[in-house]
Amino acid sequence: KAKTSPPSLDYSTKTIMTNLAPLNGDATTAKQLDELLFDCEITDSGLLPRTFWVSANSDIQQPRCFLEKMALEVFHKHVPSGFYYDPNTSGAEWWVQIRP
Repeated sequence: KAKTSPPSLDYSTKTIMTNLAPLNGDATTAKQLDELLFDCEITDSGLLPRTFWVSANSDIQQPRCFLEKMALEVFHKHVPSGFYYDPNTSGAEWWVQIRP
């Protein structure tokens, strides 16, 4: 029987410019994009820390906003299922950069 090797971490990186949703005038899409922009504007305020942490342990913390959900999706893209990690000390650091 052939041995299967354990999953490995994905260290690849890339940058992509994309639309998060089609700009077709749909009211639901517009509302979601408005909420996302609002989250970004609040997060980028001078009153909050510059970077944020979301835990990979869903028993400790569920994503509180769309930005944390996206950060965890990136984390899980790079740490495949079946790969052992300590969820109590693992997670994703994230931040917002708004350009004029």
